[in-house]
Amino acid sequence: MEDREGVGELLAAGRKLKLVSGANAIDLDLEGKPFTIEEVRSKMKEVLNLKGDEVVLVNGARVANPADYLLNGTENVEFVRQAEQKG
Repeated sequence: MEDREGVGELLAAGRKLKLVSGANAIDLDLEGKPFTIEEVRSKMKEVLNLKGDEVVLVNGARVANPADYLLNGTENVEFVRQAEQKG
């Protein structure tokens, strides 16, 4: 995996985190301090093709405040885009 700005900080041995956005999925091992969903979203924006307006699900439950939600590294985090309509 190419090391983009901030991505290296998320990768290391330790806790396993699964990130999903559409067809993109990544398994990460985290170490160190807990990260918020917003920190992960910011660092993985290009890798997962995130726009920033996605609904966030953690283990299937919607997260109201991604900026405040601390990930312990064992979750499945899904970034879901609202369906776009044509015309």
